[in-house]
Amino acid sequence: MNRLGATTCPGTSGRGLVVLLALPLMSTRLRGLVRLTVITALVSLAIETTQGTLIAGRAFDVDDIILNTAGVARVRAERFNTFQAEGLGYLHLQSTRPQTLAYSLNDSPVGQLAWIVEKFAEWTDPAAKLPEDAVDRDQLLTNVSIFWFTGAGASSANCVYEGMQAWRAMAAQPSSESPQPVTATGVAVFAADSTIRSLMDPTGRIEHWSEYDRGGHFAAMEVPDLLASDLRTFFHNHR
Repeated sequence: MNRLGATTCPGTSGRGLVVLLALPLMSTRLRGLVRLTVITALVSLAIETTQGTLIAGRAFDVDDIILNTAGVARVRAERFNTFQAEGLGYLHLQSTRPQTLAYSLNDSPVGQLAWIVEKFAEWTDPAAKLPEDAVDRDQLLTNVSIFWFTGAGASSANCVYEGMQAWRAMAAQPSSESPQPVTATGVAVFAADSTIRSLMDPTGRIEHWSEYDRGGHFAAMEVPDLLASDLRTFFHNHR
């Protein structure tokens, strides 16, 4: 990660990893501009929102959500609440007992397959009935095979643990009254996401915000055309 100019681990944040891997291909000036954006908006945000808010146990009151004309905000709030109630087993395990899980992931190819494919079933485009309907089967199996043949299951589990420790240390620090640096920020919300702009960006300070009716957590694998186009649009004004 240091070779990429990053100071934190992307963990399982697929979109964050995609952009981090693109950093060496950018100009020095552009890398400097977007590095903090990538880390903050795609990685730290994932850690703070997913691990912090979800584990803290506060669900959305869907009746208090400001609805847009399509009612998308309510759907996302309900999805968030369902995920909080039923979908956090993996995160609790990885963030508290990663080494216990590590032995299983490195010992059983079926276990490693099930661990990853279950997330492709849960986190991809809701319109996809099966994981391979959202992501090409060969690409999915290649992804799993890389974890298995390199023994990366253990290190990936520990990466989430380390990310949680970093978040807890950050959250324990007293809040600073000094103004935060202004950094160009872009957000892309895909069909399986639960991000609600009225809550995340109530003052409209995020300069680039896109919402799509396709894709999910693994946007780079599901809808690479949409993700690539969104990145080009965002970076166009920051050359």
